[in-house]
Amino acid sequence: MTPVLYPKGETNFITDGLGRLTETVSCLVTEELNGVYECSLKIPRNARLASALMNYEQTIIYTTHANGKAPQPFDVYRVDMTEEGIITVNAKHISRRLNRRIIKPYSYTYTGPRPGAYFYGYFNNYYNEYYQLGMRFAINVPDVLYHTATVVFESEKPRTAMDYLLADKNSVLTYSQTIIDAYEDSEVINSWVGEYEWDKWDVNLLARRGSTTPVIARYGSNVQSFKRYFDYNNAYNGVVPYYSGQNVIIGDASRRKDFYPDLYSDDIDMFTAVDVSSELQDTETVTKNDVTDKGANIVWEIATKARGYDGEDSIEIELLENAEDIHGDIRYAELGDNAVFYNDDLTYDNARVTRVVYDSLLERNQSVRISQNTAPEKTYGDIIRASI
Repeated sequence: MTPVLYPKGETNFITDGLGRLTETVSCLVTEELNGVYECSLKIPRNARLASALMNYEQTIIYTTHANGKAPQPFDVYRVDMTEEGIITVNAKHISRRLNRRIIKPYSYTYTGPRPGAYFYGYFNNYYNEYYQLGMRFAINVPDVLYHTATVVFESEKPRTAMDYLLADKNSVLTYSQTIIDAYEDSEVINSWVGEYEWDKWDVNLLARRGSTTPVIARYGSNVQSFKRYFDYNNAYNGVVPYYSGQNVIIGDASRRKDFYPDLYSDDIDMFTAVDVSSELQDTETVTKNDVTDKGANIVWEIATKARGYDGEDSIEIELLENAEDIHGDIRYAELGDNAVFYNDDLTYDNARVTRVVYDSLLERNQSVRISQNTAPEKTYGDIIRASI
């Protein structure tokens, strides 16, 4: 697709806007599962619409981002120019505006069959009322969330709309988990991951993204090159809990080997400090044992659910442009798909597609990342940090 340039106030994206960027040299869209969602476009400095792009605070790039999907708008936030006269334009998906929408404090307890309906009302309760006009984001939730459950919607402080969606506490995701936990159907519980898909002004909460039928990556067939790596930079499997009220109370440290001593040795104990104050705020007298118990609960959750704190094991795959199609070709993979990689001495399975770089001009995936410890199993703060 030839990208289209629109003014910042555009909401419909049905005309040619300011014009088509026909002189574009390259246009790549990168999306990560619960992370970055950006467009990078290169165009000559003497191109017809180059001057409009230089006024980056006022423009949107509209382009395709995945196979068979509708084009998406990206807010331009940075423009660089090289001595060769090539402009590089960086733009974030329009949903990242939610990092600058501030929601008013709220408190409500709901018991009934449709708690998902209440997400929308609080989501648009902004301080910056101007943005409600013609640019109102909507939350769409799956039918599985229309289930009788008691959910407490509460925030004593102003918060961003993205934080409301993705935070580790008191977010749509944690509310949704409360609803899922109320089910007696194990199939519903086990199939729920809770992942967002961003479609213009729609925020779609899905049970999970992608297909459970694996896409196939085979070196020499549809894979040009690959690189496997292990990233333990943000890994931890032990916590030091603390309470910060009128007094600071530090609990005893807990580590995952306390639950599985045969599997985890001292040399891989990586700790992080965890504030458990919010979970003890209704307790009149907080003791060290209270704080220690909360820390142990966190580590127990790490141990039993394996939520990615071991680090990330991933393969970056550069795809062949011209190759014979194979069944379930990874060149047509979507974010969240299950995936298998084959090489002569390596079979890498039980993985998911966690990052896709899509070439909008050629309308194909350029590269794909598959990971065994996937982003949904990590904290959802990743996307907030990646989107500001």
